[in-house]
Amino acid sequence: MGITATAGAKAFSHTFSLALTLAILTNLAQYTAWKSTTRSGTHWQRYGPAWLLVVATPLMCADLVRHCLQDSEIWTGPSSRMYRPHCGPVSGLHGFWCLSVTGWLFSIIFTYSGFALMIAAILWSSNLIGKLRAAWTGLRS
Repeated sequence: MGITATAGAKAFSHTFSLALTLAILTNLAQYTAWKSTTRSGTHWQRYGPAWLLVVATPLMCADLVRHCLQDSEIWTGPSSRMYRPHCGPVSGLHGFWCLSVTGWLFSIIFTYSGFALMIAAILWSSNLIGKLRAAWTGLRS
């Protein structure tokens, strides 16, 4: 395989990953919004989990969008790089220490805050904490 085929496979993989992730997250948000209609309370109490998923979706897809923009050569140059130049095993630094501002913003801040919001939304929507508390109370009595 040549360089062109490898670059094409990488671009396809990034695009497919973005499309699949976006489809799953938007369907999860839609299901949560539909399920919220059966809940009682204020707007936030009913639709809060759905709103959290609506905010989490673009945060979790941001790094994948960055990859797709780089693959299609729309976003090029130093500002698109995930890692700082001249940083790596030779310099004695690895991983988090070598991330650029773009790397920190997209990979760490956006992705992890998106996952945190998604987990909070799912726990809230499923009332898992309340169900575990009730199960624990039932076991203790």
